[in-house]
Amino acid sequence: MSIVTPMSEQKPAEVKKKEYESELKKTAVPMVFGIIAGISSFAFSGKNPPLIAGGAREMAAGLLMFFLFIFFLTVIFQRPILSKMGVPLKGPKDWLYISFLTFDTWFVTWAILLMSL
Repeated sequence: MSIVTPMSEQKPAEVKKKEYESELKKTAVPMVFGIIAGISSFAFSGKNPPLIAGGAREMAAGLLMFFLFIFFLTVIFQRPILSKMGVPLKGPKDWLYISFLTFDTWFVTWAILLMSL
């Protein structure tokens, strides 16, 4: 059984293309910001990240909070950039998508750079 939408409900090609470009921008911008956040986190961690032992725990917790602060800043800075690019953010679902993609790219970039030491 095939589900066919009526002609009145089908979207024109121009609308589909605009939606595709919008979704592509909504994916590319968080990935770029995640890479920037990962490189920034690596640059601030230095060549010898602190070990979790004794007095270094407080330092490690402080660094972790700083890295999360970098991550949240990159998520917040995306809103004006995406709005200038004409990408509509429709609700919490879009923000969860953007936040997850930024976090994932940030964490993977940072982890790859830390393993290269």
